[in-house]
Amino acid sequence: MGFTGRLLGTLAIAGASFLLILTSFNPEAEQTGAVPAPQALPGPSSTEVPKETRVRLKAAYGKLPLHFEPNQGQADPQANFLSRGNGYTLFLSPNEAVLALRRRQGKLDWLSPRASADRDKTAKMKTTVIRMRLLGASPSPEVSGLDKLPGKSNYLIGNDRSKWHTNIPHYAKVKYEGIYPGIDLVYYGNQRQLEYDFVVAPGADPNTIRLSFEGSEAVALDEDGNLVLRIDGGEVIFRAPLTYQEVDGERREVAARYALNGQREVSFKVAAYDASRPLIIDPVLFYSTYLGGDNDDVGYSIAIDGAGNAYITGRTDSGPAFPFPTTAGALEEDPVASPDVFVSKINPTGTALVYSTYLGGSGADEAFGIALIPGCLFLCEAFVTGGTDGGGAPDFPTTGGAFDETYNGGTADVFVSKLNAAGSALLYSTFIGGSELDAGFGIAVDAAGKAYVTGEAGDGFPTTAGARDTSHNGGLDAFVTVLKADGSGPLVYSTFL
Repeated sequence: MGFTGRLLGTLAIAGASFLLILTSFNPEAEQTGAVPAPQALPGPSSTEVPKETRVRLKAAYGKLPLHFEPNQGQADPQANFLSRGNGYTLFLSPNEAVLALRRRQGKLDWLSPRASADRDKTAKMKTTVIRMRLLGASPSPEVSGLDKLPGKSNYLIGNDRSKWHTNIPHYAKVKYEGIYPGIDLVYYGNQRQLEYDFVVAPGADPNTIRLSFEGSEAVALDEDGNLVLRIDGGEVIFRAPLTYQEVDGERREVAARYALNGQREVSFKVAAYDASRPLIIDPVLFYSTYLGGDNDDVGYSIAIDGAGNAYITGRTDSGPAFPFPTTAGALEEDPVASPDVFVSKINPTGTALVYSTYLGGSGADEAFGIALIPGCLFLCEAFVTGGTDGGGAPDFPTTGGAFDETYNGGTADVFVSKLNAAGSALLYSTFIGGSELDAGFGIAVDAAGKAYVTGEAGDGFPTTAGARDTSHNGGLDAFVTVLKADGSGPLVYSTFL
């Protein structure tokens, strides 16, 4: 479903896709998702980020290292590591790399939550899965993450804390040692391209490397020697391999090309080289027409702390079969896609993620507002608000002692969640709602830590005695609600407008 409202400080994150959870290691299901429609309201917001800042952050975002997270139970056990890039999700296992590609089919429908019929008009996402199998490879190579990155991933999914995963490390590279005799395989890249190196030890035979591609309609070589995978409605290109040796500190290129062995089997043909030195074969996944469409991960609000760190929240439509473009984390165990909340903190130079956390349940969850306590420098707690529709099981995570731990049964409830400074735990998380559609669109925090939330609400939304307007006026009303610093009840005040 979608929510409407004034989306303040909108930031579209055009970086890589981010995470995913697999229950069958088969992300081939079609995904659906709907984007909320911002209403055109007059007047700029004081929290709005200048366009040039958004452009700078967007550009810096794409340069972030590609994050590989070890599988610590958040994905199918066949995957050793998972990662995500712009429009794709990558799962690494000993003998194959599974590449899940997505693009939007048809025109995007802007939805209004006021009309239940509109919620059936979800925009469809087309998912194509390509499996790159390493033929004849070792079934049990030594696997390790290399070049540990400063960020961590946290999975705060559902209201069962025993299923949460926190402090999952990030690595810039993943190494499969001894994938073939004397040959290692290393995956790496940034948010806009994926590379994988075959490192051939002295005396090892590069001819033993054989790849097969499943999921493509055809595999061909273009006039530049690039490997072209034809897929539904587009193509994916692996650039002609850059092959080289390091000699006295200098890189010396070695002529090499792809060779097709049958319809979908590929090997490398390497010219004569110094077999007493290591050889590097480096193909690159190149973004082609298939990956050039709409992004499905959108930032709706941003806050900046005193040290210049950027805190971004929004929604990811990637669904349970796709990762979002920052840190990794499983969104849901259900393979049906629905929007989920993300909260990401980017360092002042835009070169690394401090943390990135997914927050949601099995329903549709979207965040439209984020705020920090005024004057906070860098160890800041993030306050986030939005809406959750509860889905079939209203399990958006809440905390004990919060104002309202139970979903109220309407079309959607407001949620307000406070994350700790590391993004690894909820300090509080609460519903606020009635019997109709309720969603939070903006949030501010005072020096004492009280959260001021506004948005739209229907009948039954909680108000407080003596407030300006305690009666629902029909349709959807604006509301202003203030929560105590610890998120517990009763409300400081709550009123319709």
